[in-house]
Amino acid sequence: MATIPPISLEVICSEVRRTSNTTYTVDLISKGGQEYAYYDTSGTYIVNLYTCFDIQVGMYFSNREGYFWRIAAIINPAGVPAVYTRATVSLHDVGGTNALIDPVAGLYSGAPLSNVIGYVYSLMGFHY
Repeated sequence: MATIPPISLEVICSEVRRTSNTTYTVDLISKGGQEYAYYDTSGTYIVNLYTCFDIQVGMYFSNREGYFWRIAAIINPAGVPAVYTRATVSLHDVGGTNALIDPVAGLYSGAPLSNVIGYVYSLMGFHY
């Protein structure tokens, strides 16, 4: 199994639906993914592509300054891995109700922004 660098995938967030005070269901759409390169355990240089297929539970998403959400569930993983451009996920507000009471953005403003570029990312590399 080769370890690859942490994922950072640019996506557009759409269809934002609040399912509780701290949980949202959203569609994440990538425009074909992002290229990455790494050396596997045998020293072979490999070039590959991140797509929505690579999104995993436990990764993070952010498209607002100072707000981030943890991916709690992948609801609709469909498509061919090499061209996987959409995923429906459940996002949990990591800050809990703190984001909901942001004095600048308003009382119920903790949701991800719709139709705005954001990033899905992991904090550590993961294994294939």
